[in-house]
Amino acid sequence: MTLYNLDIPAYTFNASDVDTQYIDNRRFTMRDIGKIEKRVDTLEYYTALTLLEKEANDVSIKDSATNTERFKNGILVDSFNGHNIGDVSNEDFKAAIDFEMKELRPAFSSDTFMFTHDSSGSSANTAKTGDMITLAYSSVNAVCQPLASNTETINPYGTTQLNGQMTLNPPNDVWMAEDGRPTVLINLEDLNDHWVEGNENGFGKQWDDWSFVWSGVQVNDDNLIKNRKTSMTSNSVSRFATITSQNKTRTGIISTKPPETIKRSVGNRSVSISIIPYIRGQKIQFLAKGVKPNATFYPYFDNTLVTANTKPTYILTYTANTTSANSGVFNTRAGEQVTLTHTSSGATGIALYQNSTSILVSDIIQTVTMSGSFNNTPVLGEVITFYSDTSPKTTLTATGTLQAYDTDDNT
Repeated sequence: MTLYNLDIPAYTFNASDVDTQYIDNRRFTMRDIGKIEKRVDTLEYYTALTLLEKEANDVSIKDSATNTERFKNGILVDSFNGHNIGDVSNEDFKAAIDFEMKELRPAFSSDTFMFTHDSSGSSANTAKTGDMITLAYSSVNAVCQPLASNTETINPYGTTQLNGQMTLNPPNDVWMAEDGRPTVLINLEDLNDHWVEGNENGFGKQWDDWSFVWSGVQVNDDNLIKNRKTSMTSNSVSRFATITSQNKTRTGIISTKPPETIKRSVGNRSVSISIIPYIRGQKIQFLAKGVKPNATFYPYFDNTLVTANTKPTYILTYTANTTSANSGVFNTRAGEQVTLTHTSSGATGIALYQNSTSILVSDIIQTVTMSGSFNNTPVLGEVITFYSDTSPKTTLTATGTLQAYDTDDNT
């Protein structure tokens, strides 16, 4: 780094004869660069708005009778940079704005769809390993050592660190909740008024909101694909005329984002957190390992005690059936749906954990067929108690929560 430029004349006798020129090397921190970027965005936003207002003011509107310039007593300019002009609270407001391209679009509806792996249908030649689907494959042991004496602790006097690990199933959600209004952190110039007081909670009013506030926008959208030449090399000589065309263009400053926003970089994508949507209500299974034995733990979700909304899983003990098709091997993965079958009927549940003798199953659902009609109209959410004897009812076998019923077939 150059600090000074020195001009030393010949036969220098005094230090004052040396001409020094200081090089101003600015040392910007990341905070300084962020301030400069914010100032540039603000300058582009207001400059573009001023140019648009000036263009509207310079439009020549003449009277058809007198051919004189009419007096402009009111000008409404909407740069389609946000919802600060339209009446978003009106129930008849059905318009969306593309903040990036500055375009007015009709209102829209967006949703997400889940896909399932069909192992017996069109995806029979594929294999699912965890959450990854690949082509069908087979595996063999590269090295097999069935003989082992015992395990040895390197430091037998070391204390055990009880650092528990918790896993969630599902670990995340693929879409946001649209039945509630998101939290608006920044609403400068009222650009996000559709999220604040718009109908339908603001959804369907900002085009490509699924990228800006959910999946993120790619930061470096560089096209790294090299285009190959489609024509072959030829030794022939050809002559052609070059046509030059001229078009009139308008120059100005175009702002592509609001002057004030909060963004978070996740890898090569940038997500705006000026608008924070909420997650959808759903069932979540969690499993904690490595915690202190014989201790009591309380579940908290976002610093809120959720004991009333949490229930323990079921521990099922099993023995290997060596005469079955799988030769006594029972393997399952966390989050996989398993079917529990007994002599009378079957049930389904979500497997959370499995060892050699037991399995943890959550969210068990079973369809029960009644021998007769319902005496009273069932209520969803009520607790159903099952007894093995009819009268008197003394032997309780199971309890459950009613989730659905059908009076036609008594199920």
